Amino acid sequence: MGMLTVDDDSSLPDAKTFSKMLKAMDENPDIGMAGGNNTVPDWATRFVKRVMVQVPRRSWQPVSEIMDSDLAEHPCLIMRTELFRRVGGENEVIPRGLDPYLRQVFREADTRVVVLPDIIYHHLPPETWGGLLGQMYRNGYQAAFANIHSPEWVIETPAEHGEFTLRVPLWKRIVRFPLNMLKSLGQGKWLWVICETCYAWGFLRGWIKEKKYVG
Repeated sequence: MGMLTVDDDSSLPDAKTFSKMLKAMDENPDIGMAGGNNTVPDWATRFVKRVMVQVPRRSWQPVSEIMDSDLAEHPCLIMRTELFRRVGGENEVIPRGLDPYLRQVFREADTRVVVLPDIIYHHLPPETWGGLLGQMYRNGYQAAFANIHSPEWVIETPAEHGEFTLRVPLWKRIVRFPLNMLKSLGQGKWLWVICETCYAWGFLRGWIKEKKYVG
């Protein structure tokens, strides 16, 4: 039996999406969790398209075959119900990092986490600067909360398919932050740099506030 999740702001252009996902699970018993491909819709605004192209994990080129990937996400996801229950379901403690947590406990249960070909969905970012930067600030704040209170559940989130380093020390993430910012500027991704700055500000505010409670 499969459990499907779709966010309330997800859009599915193909009416056969769910039946295709169920079929893939039936034909591949080694898969425990499978997601689709978040692509940029033609009807999106110019601002939204730019965000989805520049911000990592907001969109990617659809895979042509079943691919082990960390990009299987709640906005369009299918999981084996029995396995979902066995790993304890969703993490109800951390405010951010729910997708990475769930993917990892599925991997630890010796099952594959993949992205499926021919499964397309659209999960759009906020349509305004205020909404986007507010979201990035909130994400940074919640990330600080998780790093302080539940560091064992802070998991790397790569922008590409395939293998990746599961946990990166906080100091290393801090060191690489300005380097990634400079790299993004060199690539002309100024919108992403603004988003990252907002995220960093939220993280700093969250870190200072939460440290008061545990200090």
